[in-house]
Amino acid sequence: MKNIKFILLASLLFSTFTSCFEAFHYIAFPKKPHPKKFQKLSNGKNKEIVIVPMVHLAKPKYYNTSTKIINTLRNDDFTIFYERVTYPKNADSLTLDTLRRKMRKLVGSPFGLKLTDTLHRNVYPNFFSSGRYLQQSAEIAGYSYSLDKNVDLSVVEILDAYKKQFGEIELTECDYKTKFNHRYWCDKLENKSYVVEKLREDFIIKNVLKSNAHKIALVYGKLHYKGLKERLINEGFEKVKY
Repeated sequence: MKNIKFILLASLLFSTFTSCFEAFHYIAFPKKPHPKKFQKLSNGKNKEIVIVPMVHLAKPKYYNTSTKIINTLRNDDFTIFYERVTYPKNADSLTLDTLRRKMRKLVGSPFGLKLTDTLHRNVYPNFFSSGRYLQQSAEIAGYSYSLDKNVDLSVVEILDAYKKQFGEIELTECDYKTKFNHRYWCDKLENKSYVVEKLREDFIIKNVLKSNAHKIALVYGKLHYKGLKERLINEGFEKVKY
């Protein structure tokens, strides 16, 4: 009975996460990436796009394969666009604390914690920090902060967009009292998909269309796979054989 409750709780928790915390099934049992399962699209003129769906917690073998695939694409003159929502570098501690709490309220879980850290076992299932899994990073998954291009909205841009559309995110006493290394049980926000998915995917496609690169690989969480593909098709791209 306890095991069933845990699975249900974990499933509910991860269903609220952003793309960095995908559906529980894919985090717990990530499948090996394979080039034939990636989607390639072309506008028939001057652009080819390969969508490389990524998971954010997996066994080493997964990332060994993704590294080989991304390196192959780069060697084939593909420009790599990767997903990375960042906090401002020069923010003071009070501003950073507020941003972290607002992002946690938005996505429903602490945003930016190391998934495999044993200090966070109050937040994530124990198997995350069992030593059998790795957390996605540029070095581990195969993309490069220096060679490739981060195409994503920042934390400030996401929160500003939410505020503009739905109003300011108001932090409560619960938000301030709940530690970041504990599970988040405070009131969560609705409409998070508007900024977590829609606006970010729109931003990515906008950058794809204006880029001078003729061949682009999009390395983003599986949560965005369908949205990116549909947006490209709406822009006149067609699926082609990879």
